[in-house]
Formats: sequence, C-alpha cells, structure tokens
Amino acid sequence: MKSKLFISIFALLLLSFNAQAKTLHVAKWGIDDPSSGSTSQPFLTIGAALMNAGKNDKIVVQPGIYEESASLEFTAVTHDGVKLESVAGRHGTIIDYSNTTNTPAIDIFASKVRIGKKRKGFTIRCAPTFPAITIDESTSNVRVEYNRMVECDSDTIELRGTKTVVRGNWIESA
Repeated sequence: MKSKLFISIFALLLLSFNAQAKTLHVAKWGIDDPSSGSTSQPFLTIGAALMNAGKNDKIVVQPGIYEESASLEFTAVTHDGVKLESVAGRHGTIIDYSNTTNTPAIDIFASKVRIGKKRKGFTIRCAPTFPAITIDESTSNVRVEYNRMVECDSDTIELRGTKTVVRGNWIESA
C-alpha cells in the first residue's frame, strides 16, 4: 500500500514539473503582450519572449529578421534551462543587433541554456564593438550551437561560464 502511494505521489510530482515548462512562440506578425506566446498569438520580439520565459521554457522563433533594440527589449536569458530555437535555421531567422551600440545581442545569466541546435540556429548580426553572445561567469552547462554570427568587430562569444559547449557555429568577421 505504501509503495503504491509513493508511486502515485512521485507520478504527480513528475507531471507537475513537466507542466511548468512551456513553449513560447515568436513571429513577425505577433504582439508583445504578457498574454502572448501561443502559436495563434505569438510574441513579436525575442526579447519579450525571454522576459516572459520561465525555467526550462523553450522559445520557438519563426523565420524573419528580428531587429531587437536594447532600448526597447533587453535580450537577456535569466532563467535556467531556457532553450531558444529557430524554425527555419540560421539562414531563415536573423537576430539583428547591428543598429545598437551598447549591448551584446544575447546576454546569458542562467545555467543549462541552449541557443540554437542542429538545423535550428540563428544568424546573429552583432552591434559594433560588442560580441554576439556573452555568457556570465556564474553560469554552467550553456550550449551555443549551429548559429551564424556576422559583422562582429570584437570577440564573437564571450565565454565566462563553466562547462560551456560552443559547437557548429559559423563566424564571419566585419
């Protein structure tokens, strides 16, 4: 009897843990409202999706050029386990920070974060004199995979965390 009760409680805990992680969607026709994020009402910007993401959430970005502006949305990953993926891959989805001068395109302040994966990476256009991605020293197990970074004048990826994996990225200098 006790073992059945334990198994039932364990199953409920697993279900509640999995129910907490969600998938947020971003598309060029979306709107940046806290109630956005579904496939039928996606966010307009990646920054808004990141601001509304929680632990272990996945952000799925539709094709297009996302001209993220540091003055409008700060593109920072602050929750552990966030995954950022492109539907169209690095040739179809562009994060454009080339018109900003004061911040990297993506700042990572959380562990177990993944930016891109095979066939689901991004093209990231850098801001002048700033890297495409910075990874804070307090992080671990961050993965930056299969992205294309272009027009970067300084270090493309600043690695300061531990156990970071950078693999399959394509870098084109300015």
